[in-house]
Amino acid sequence: MRIQRSSQQGCVVLTLAGRLDLAAAPQLQRAILKQLAEQPPAIICDLDQVEAIDPLCSGVFTSIRHPALGWPATALVLCGTQPAVTDTLAQLGMAPHLAMYSSLDEALTNARARPERLRARLMLGPVSTAAAAGRAFVREVCDHWGLQELAEPAALLANDLVANAVVRAGTALELRVQLRGSRLQVAVRDQDPSTGAAMAVVTDGADRGAAEAASAPGLDLMWTTLAPPALRAGLIRRARLQSLLQTGVQAKLCLLAAPAGSGKTTLLGQWRVAAGGSQVAWMSVGEGDNDPTRFWTAVVEALGTVEPSLGTAALAALGDPRLDLERVVLPLLLGELGAVDRPLVLVLDDYQLVTDASCVRTLGLFLEQLPTGVHLVLATRVDPPLPLARLRASGALAELRVAELQFTGQEASALLNGAMRLGLAAADVERLVERTEGSAAGLVLAGVALRGRSDPSAFIASFHGDDRHVAGFLVAELLEGQPEQLRRFLLGTSVLERLSGPLCDAVLETQGSAGRLRELERSNLLLEPLDDQRQWYRYQQLFAQLLRLELTYRDPRLVPTLHRRAAAWHRQAGTLEEASSHATAAGSPPTPARSARATG
Repeated sequence: MRIQRSSQQGCVVLTLAGRLDLAAAPQLQRAILKQLAEQPPAIICDLDQVEAIDPLCSGVFTSIRHPALGWPATALVLCGTQPAVTDTLAQLGMAPHLAMYSSLDEALTNARARPERLRARLMLGPVSTAAAAGRAFVREVCDHWGLQELAEPAALLANDLVANAVVRAGTALELRVQLRGSRLQVAVRDQDPSTGAAMAVVTDGADRGAAEAASAPGLDLMWTTLAPPALRAGLIRRARLQSLLQTGVQAKLCLLAAPAGSGKTTLLGQWRVAAGGSQVAWMSVGEGDNDPTRFWTAVVEALGTVEPSLGTAALAALGDPRLDLERVVLPLLLGELGAVDRPLVLVLDDYQLVTDASCVRTLGLFLEQLPTGVHLVLATRVDPPLPLARLRASGALAELRVAELQFTGQEASALLNGAMRLGLAAADVERLVERTEGSAAGLVLAGVALRGRSDPSAFIASFHGDDRHVAGFLVAELLEGQPEQLRRFLLGTSVLERLSGPLCDAVLETQGSAGRLRELERSNLLLEPLDDQRQWYRYQQLFAQLLRLELTYRDPRLVPTLHRRAAAWHRQAGTLEEASSHATAAGSPPTPARSARATG
């Protein structure tokens, strides 16, 4: 693609010629970002000479994230689109999110005009001053958008919504202000899944003070399942994969299929931060979600974290056992998704845990009828039972598999010599990539096992075999290199799916586990935080599997004892599902409380 720059009436004009395909998309995004240094009122992309646009590149204009890009700073405007290009953008749901004009003259005339859709958001804590902060924020936003006449009624509605949320939930909350045509929406979303969302609408008409509020039925969900694991320190940015993923999520379905330890969750978490979390709904699938009602309730709640007003009717229908999932719930949810005026991405991580036939079938129906502008990402260890061949043939499927996720020599060097500071020779790095087959977990295991060794080359030359044998060897070597107390901690807590200080104390009958967990995270010992407060963690999945195998080999009689202690702690904490899981693993019969819970 050829891009020519000019300047007209103070605006930057980028004249594009040729085909906008996957190779041209990064070039175009760099060209747009480069112009922001001049702070023009608008960057106008003239597409008159663009012959066609690859459907996978349809989000190239909407995916750019920069604080200086967007009205009333620098607006991004399109003009002169050919019918084929216009049709592609319309079919894929991009057109409503773009300022598009038929000619360059029309674009120049309207470059400084306020768009019909704007959005601003503010995070607030559950404190007494939250309502006042919300009022001030809404007034500031309305003044910034030139909506002074709506500022006061909108601020008063925000005050009431925030105050109610603080009283009801007592958790952190998000205040959103959205302009859609003449309708100014004020919405509040808190982090208590049982309280749902509330929204108020202010218009230019007589119903300016009217408020609409809705709440969702109570849910037994941990908030951590509706947010990606917090990113660990010391991660490297894999720009190659970020670019592939950014392009892939423009397809209806983006599939990340690779074994445990390939780096799927980390890649998605980094991409989500770079893309802007406000458009990415996240659900980490757990074994307890392998039930149609619970699965779809969690999906709707996940979508509600990025679009607070979404899913009220679907959640109400899910709470009524008389209503059919396929005939009532899914159409309601799809209808609400179709009304959303911006791109949304739904990420389902660890999807291989979904095996229930009804969950699988309904997700296939959901995917088939997914509105344009809404995209699904599945991260899984095995291919899902979906019509992948048909989706692939129609261009609706993007795939990242083992071959793409494997570390290159350059990426491995950045990890081992950059993040982990091992100072390995280039030949040793290449040998590690070969021996671990570029596995993210394998390379990290190797890096940890190499710490403090006087002859890393000899150590690297000493192991061989496939990636799982290599990983098993490295875990054994890693454990042998640790103090006995830390070794017992790692093996004993490997029976836990998620770890906290008090839980580990109970399982190991010790004290000080919270500090131990923080120390392990700082040392990059394959421990991932599940929340920003660093209260809950989990081991990297391949590492956890290998630790459990090692524990079973070394002390098989200890395993049921550890599970019984974990079950007792979870029962006392009220997390009955995990209590039941550990009791089953320990060979204990279910308690009446667990039986009652299981049968509803």
